[in-house]
Amino acid sequence: MPTQLWPGLGRRIAVASVIVLAAIIASSRPAFAQISDAVISAESELQLLERADGGAYQRYLITLTSNAGVVVLTANKDGAASTRQAPVAAYLTLWRVLQDNNLDLLGNARPVQNAPDGSRFTVKYRAGGAAGEFSVSGVDSLGDTRYRTIVRAVLDFATAHSK
Repeated sequence: MPTQLWPGLGRRIAVASVIVLAAIIASSRPAFAQISDAVISAESELQLLERADGGAYQRYLITLTSNAGVVVLTANKDGAASTRQAPVAAYLTLWRVLQDNNLDLLGNARPVQNAPDGSRFTVKYRAGGAAGEFSVSGVDSLGDTRYRTIVRAVLDFATAHSK
């Protein structure tokens, strides 16, 4: 019988398995639970700040807040601000795009050398118990397209709903 040849082998394997599993759990980042539509529409905030050295504007701040099912979009380009109510359904769709692109996993991206798209973006969010932010430059030149997808989605939302 194998246990007679190697006394305690089963116990050693079990202990080693527990140690490996504990190491995996300790080193892994907690999973980002999908934030429910109810939480997002009840109270959340999303902010994108674009800074550019040249072009039509140098500073563009988009703030989206939701409180009790009312979504407010504030857009401020170089000091010219406008505030409008935005559709909740469109806001929830935007949040799905953010979550589908792992908003919670993105940290500050390393800038691409000599990127032709020189705008710098900072994205901040808060919904339920989740909150975070990241900064990125040259989103059109990055290999990780999630940054571009998130930034473009917020910019497109602001363009579509600030008129």
